Amino acid sequence: MKSLKSLAPIPGDNLLLADTEKPGLNRVRASRSRRRFHAVLLVLLVLAACVSLAAGDIADNGNLDFLLTVAFLGLIGPVLYLITRLNQITRMSLPYRLLDERQRGDRDDAHRFGQRMTSAMLGSSFVLFALITIVFGPGGADFPGWLVLSLLWLLVTAHTTTPALYLAWTQPDELPDDEPEHA
Repeated sequence: MKSLKSLAPIPGDNLLLADTEKPGLNRVRASRSRRRFHAVLLVLLVLAACVSLAAGDIADNGNLDFLLTVAFLGLIGPVLYLITRLNQITRMSLPYRLLDERQRGDRDDAHRFGQRMTSAMLGSSFVLFALITIVFGPGGADFPGWLVLSLLWLLVTAHTTTPALYLAWTQPDELPDDEPEHA
């Protein structure tokens, strides 16, 4: 439970709200298909960066290795931009005190879902590695080095983006203010 002091408005809250309530963000926020497009694009860019990172570690040729590393570094910018934009679209970038009761409940649900997903990813990675060790015996199987950075990249981005992805995917379309709700 949040203390009442942490929910009190502070100077600068109006600037945060104004930054999040821009017309371009509101247009994307209002449409489920636009939010889902941002979510799918982010997942595809994260996976492309993961593949380029893994392939760069596998590649023996110096030029190909360099090219794949540059591709990974080139994908980091768009991934960070989309993470920031998706956090703004889903209001994940706002402090808890600036959200209404429904938005707080949605955010709490998203964080619970993200925690479960990250736990499932870490747990399945552990079980898979344990099974490989048991099947191949001690010293019989090595964890591939090219997979380490890719898995770390995937785990970190999944952990940080899953709540925003969940909100972008599950929130319904917002009704315009001037249209009444149909029962």
